[in-house]
Amino acid sequence: MPPLLPFTAVLRVYEPVEVLEVDWQAWATRPESDPAVGPALEREASVRRTAALPPAIGPDADGGEVLLLTRDGRQFGCPWHTRLRCWLSVEDVREGRGLLNKWPKIVLDAFWPPGSVEAAEREFSDWRAINPNGTAHIRSNPWQVPLSWFVVFSGREKELTTTPRRTLRYRTSMADARRRLARNLTVLHRTVEHNPITQGVIDLGKWLESFDPEAVCELDYGGLVTLVDDDELAADTSAGDVQEALSALAAGDGDTAVERYRRLVDRWRCYAEYGHFS
Repeated sequence: MPPLLPFTAVLRVYEPVEVLEVDWQAWATRPESDPAVGPALEREASVRRTAALPPAIGPDADGGEVLLLTRDGRQFGCPWHTRLRCWLSVEDVREGRGLLNKWPKIVLDAFWPPGSVEAAEREFSDWRAINPNGTAHIRSNPWQVPLSWFVVFSGREKELTTTPRRTLRYRTSMADARRRLARNLTVLHRTVEHNPITQGVIDLGKWLESFDPEAVCELDYGGLVTLVDDDELAADTSAGDVQEALSALAAGDGDTAVERYRRLVDRWRCYAEYGHFS
């Protein structure tokens, strides 16, 4: 039976194992990881923590888990950093970012009691004092892939499988990701007024700068693939549409840019509706 995945898209960075702050030699002989395992285990653990009395924001400690990827004969790793990502989620809510921010305070308090939140914030502050440059290798977003994430991928990098388990992902080198991001950010600054997509690209660029230049960047649709059928997944050209829209903007072809953008909005509307109903 396949693992039960959250309806979440995931953006991961895999760094060469030798630059990770883990005992990478202990991982050297291990096979490539199944990217579905981590989110499924984290979901189960999150349900248990939420049901506990009192609820816990995150695990007591990170277990040092690492997703492994072999590419061109070289091994890369993506640490889970579950505890850090839980702390960052609390910070997002506190600063008015993220999907949880739209929930009423009474609902948030039921899942995240103020005492638990304050304890997590103290732990995060202590950790940050020791690790001022610590960065999570994973970003996630419920019900949608933020359009800014597609900016660093080419449509040709789409990898779709339907058996034995559905997956849709993109992978690219960090060098190509940064090159596309810089080029497309220049186009956005020159052609459109400041908007959430541009800000998302800026934020993404700052995050990617935290990692080794030889890293690999991966966009994984995660549990979102279960919301549509195989034909719709095969017809999904989101990364290509984003690149074509930006190329059209750069060339002054507003009609093509608008047509590609509308196609993206139409495609992702069904995912957004699932989020509204949840």
